[in-house]
Amino acid sequence: MDRFTTTYDVTMTSAVDDVIIPKTRQVSFIIPLTIECIIVACCIWLAVTLVIHGVRTNRFRRQSGNDLNGGIVYSLAVVSTLTVAVRCCCSIIAITLPPYKPGFDDECERTSDAVISLYLTALVPVYLLLWFRQRAIYAHPLMSSSHSKFIILLSWSSILFLLCAGTAVVLVFTIPKNRKSNYSGCELKTRESVNTAGSILTIIGQLMLLVLFIIPLRRNLQGWGSFSVMRKAFWRKSDSTTVSSPQVVNVNDDNSIGKPGLIGTNCTNVSTHTEASSSTNVPINKKILRIIQRSIVLATICILTDVTAMVISTYAMPKDGTRNNVYVLYDTSLLSNVICIILSFENYKTMIFPTIEVTKDSSSGRTGSLATVS
Repeated sequence: MDRFTTTYDVTMTSAVDDVIIPKTRQVSFIIPLTIECIIVACCIWLAVTLVIHGVRTNRFRRQSGNDLNGGIVYSLAVVSTLTVAVRCCCSIIAITLPPYKPGFDDECERTSDAVISLYLTALVPVYLLLWFRQRAIYAHPLMSSSHSKFIILLSWSSILFLLCAGTAVVLVFTIPKNRKSNYSGCELKTRESVNTAGSILTIIGQLMLLVLFIIPLRRNLQGWGSFSVMRKAFWRKSDSTTVSSPQVVNVNDDNSIGKPGLIGTNCTNVSTHTEASSSTNVPINKKILRIIQRSIVLATICILTDVTAMVISTYAMPKDGTRNNVYVLYDTSLLSNVICIILSFENYKTMIFPTIEVTKDSSSGRTGSLATVS
């Protein structure tokens, strides 16, 4: 009996390398594949609806002479959804590939390199969109005092640093062979120091971009008190003849910001300052603050999701097993970025759901030099 037991154990040990659990029964395959399919469906829906809305409202074209960015920001939103969809399709292919036996390292390497390259490619339109938003803010005449040489240098440095850091990360992870095939999937052999260095470079560029939104917010908060005092003084003198009027921001029907005007010429009967007049002509600082605050919140969410994905994949995920969960983690981060940039538009409801009846006020789709930030 003992001899039979020993023989049976040896037989099972010698055959264990040829026994592979079908992927359709593996939890590490079913859950990631389901999530990836949901993300792809969402991205395709968003891309189609954005294109429909853009064609209906001419958002892909330059709307006016002071429209600095033209349709670039809206086009980048569409490109972001498409690149994320392509990245997720590549992740699905990597997840559904049959398990490689030891010795198929080259196949693992090619698949992993494609997934990494597409992830960083999907990030490019997201951060380009954020960069064009801050560029539109500083290009507005009312923000000329904040548009210094330092801001210009920081602006171009941030986007160039992000592009260079992204290119360096792609080269570091794709040129050396750092994948090993196994029954559980393609294992990562890269050292944690390499992952940490790549994460630090990316975070530095992201923080530089975030600072570009914080600087005008800080300066406008400092000037808000003095502006309020000046406005109250103007209201007390409104019964007299022509006076030097402080500037206001003209709010278009789509809640975008147009060229500045004068309170004395745009607001009639200022002494009464009714709710109707205050709803269409609001002091410069208040409107710009709302736009910048929203941009900061959305940019922060994008940065935090990317950093969280990097930290979890580097220090929390096991490196000796399947990478399917890592694919899902990064793709979920990309989807959250796409949702954030779409929510940054004022009429995001009609952009996502084209079946909603678009009224004349909400469907004009006109974009001033700051409309892309609203």
